[in-house]
Amino acid sequence: MIPTITATVAPTATILPSATLTLTVVPTFTETAIPSLTFTPTITPYPQPEGCLQPPDDYTRVEVNGHTLSARTYFMLQHAAELYGGEIDVAGVAITQGSYVDAEPLSFGTHSGGGAVDLSVIARDRWEVLYDEISPLLEALRTAGFAAWLREYGELSEGSPIHIHAIAIGDAELSQTAQAQLTGEYGYFRGYNGLPPEYGGPALDRYGGPVVCKWMLDMGYADWRTSSP
Repeated sequence: MIPTITATVAPTATILPSATLTLTVVPTFTETAIPSLTFTPTITPYPQPEGCLQPPDDYTRVEVNGHTLSARTYFMLQHAAELYGGEIDVAGVAITQGSYVDAEPLSFGTHSGGGAVDLSVIARDRWEVLYDEISPLLEALRTAGFAAWLREYGELSEGSPIHIHAIAIGDAELSQTAQAQLTGEYGYFRGYNGLPPEYGGPALDRYGGPVVCKWMLDMGYADWRTSSP
């Protein structure tokens, strides 16, 4: 008997070449919203002195104690009287020279326009200089809107009387010399006494620097003692 031979065929393995895997990294961007910033400025009000009050633009001429003033100047005198509250009758009999006059040569033209006024500081009933009243009255006049100084005996010329000389700041009818007493090189807003060299000036203001209210700033005035306008 012929034996039966069973052949077992082993499968043939095919080896494939190994594959190289290349990874490409694609970056992913995430948008981050930047918050918007809102800037709100802080506005600090101008710390003006107590008692500041802008006068009206009324240039009607009025007669007070025999002297001519504008209604604007007289309003300022009345306000100064309220702030002062002392013995000197600022808006009445103390007025010794008004505006719109050229009669006094020692005024060198400061009274030829509006806004100028001279005030006596002498008690009429006893002919005594009220020295204790001068500083508070000057402070009141300056707060009310005047450039104001005391003129001592003989300061302008031999025998010239003691008095307060005041110029209304921002007056539209000021003479050129009166305006120079405000803003000129020897003027009030520069810390001087308002006198030109031929009258003994300029000299530093003996009563401190200018009082500057907001309405003066709005008109272009400022404290120019350390800076130019």
